[in-house]
Amino acid sequence: MRHGLLTLLVAGALLAGCTGVGAPPAQQPAAPAQTPAPEAPKGEPEKKPAPLRGYPAPEIAGKDVRTGEAVSLSQFKGKTVVVNFWATWCPPCREEMPDLQILQDEMGEEIKVLAVGGDRDEPAERLLAYANDRELKFTVLYDEGMALLDYRAIALPTTFIIDRNGIIREKIQGAMTLDQMHHFVNKAIEAGKNQP
Repeated sequence: MRHGLLTLLVAGALLAGCTGVGAPPAQQPAAPAQTPAPEAPKGEPEKKPAPLRGYPAPEIAGKDVRTGEAVSLSQFKGKTVVVNFWATWCPPCREEMPDLQILQDEMGEEIKVLAVGGDRDEPAERLLAYANDRELKFTVLYDEGMALLDYRAIALPTTFIIDRNGIIREKIQGAMTLDQMHHFVNKAIEAGKNQP
């Protein structure tokens, strides 16, 4: 039933024209092509309030699907981090994945793209196969959907731009264009430089 509902929601989003935005970031800062995120299982404890711009980003901890090694958001302190919640079945997520790779390639060591599996029912092996098939080189993290709950990402994709000091600078629901990614990342880099 849950997967049937998700399929209907995805189909509805596609029929509604969920293909991204055409305006540059200065004119239209957010890009709402999105797919609803899976709901948390019933009986789970109440989570913290949603992270907000200007506040510290909650920790994220999981395993790199390529290496199986533990990865945490805090290990990237000192870099601007693009945390992208996604799923392989999400059409807008698939649209922006190549641009996330281009962003990582163009910005190199200055940033870190961290793609976090946003569906706790989607196994790490599927995330790995998807990343390998599309030659995605950035870090793909599997954490059983825990960060998605902490970050209150209610749609996929949802992206958080976190500055080098661990402060959330942007939350974007929906797919972004490469220009929008550069815009938000550059703003976060500047904001991070202006903090002590």
